[in-house]
Amino acid sequence: MTENATPETGMVPASPQNLQASTPAPIMEMTVDDVVKQLAKIDDLVKRVMVDGVHYGTIPGTKKPTLLQPGAQTLNLAFRLLPRFETQVVELGNGPRDYRTTCTLWNPMGQFMGSGEGSCSTMEKKYRWRMAELTCPACGKTTVRKSRDGGWYCWAKLGGCAATWPDGAAEIEKQERGMVENPDIADVWNTCKKMSCKRALVAATINVLAVSDKFTQDMEDMDPAAVAGTAKTEVKAEPVKAGPVVDATAKAEPAQAVRPAQPVNGNGEPATDAQVGKIDRELARVGMEASDAIQGAGLSGEYAHTKKGASELIGWLLKQPGGAS
Repeated sequence: MTENATPETGMVPASPQNLQASTPAPIMEMTVDDVVKQLAKIDDLVKRVMVDGVHYGTIPGTKKPTLLQPGAQTLNLAFRLLPRFETQVVELGNGPRDYRTTCTLWNPMGQFMGSGEGSCSTMEKKYRWRMAELTCPACGKTTVRKSRDGGWYCWAKLGGCAATWPDGAAEIEKQERGMVENPDIADVWNTCKKMSCKRALVAATINVLAVSDKFTQDMEDMDPAAVAGTAKTEVKAEPVKAGPVVDATAKAEPAQAVRPAQPVNGNGEPATDAQVGKIDRELARVGMEASDAIQGAGLSGEYAHTKKGASELIGWLLKQPGGAS
């Protein structure tokens, strides 16, 4: 099925009444002076308006900054480019979906300027998995802990009912623990749809404005916290090889199912893969269960599964005996 996608991400689509479905009017070829002026305008915009960590982000060790959604929107605003989105939803069976979006950019005269494609799948590990914690059969809360003296107890200090069970208690030990398939996969459908639209917008912006020498989009959905506080990286103002504006024809690869890992997932924006890996390493280093680390850090289960919560959990783990890994 196909949808005209207008994600709730601040993207302003062009009015369909203003856009011709027929062959668009030809766009006049740019002169060398036109190209120079456009590139100079982009350089000036980057220097005077765009902010590292907001409009683009730099991960240490990477060669080019990543263009983020606010940066793509700012560039499109400056050049009066209006996006339209067409999203194909591919049902994978039993809930999981792929979202494959084409973003086309149009000028105010209704002329087609170019396009880009992006995809997102609920099979990506940050959407597919969640952390299952032991649930008390008596009160229904995730406050069950292993006793040092053997057996299990429902921790009253966490709001539990203080019930206890011996070792081998089936109602406790047969429960699923660790990372399990997200049973509420429909909760992330809209998030994945918006993500595919965002990826397509960034791709279309880079294609149409020919800024691939300045920006990449390989990490356009990375954690903003990962770039805020990194050393500021100046976007180089080297000229781009000029050429006529053409449609991007390369098709985005469909999102692939990934191997089961140990992501931190939850409501809101989920933790990043980098955070998941760091948490895994630190838990192994201190020899602690994830649920106990979350409690020790003073976090709720849901909050610990978000980007911000995962960041706080990592900070707490790094302070535990043994030093940072």
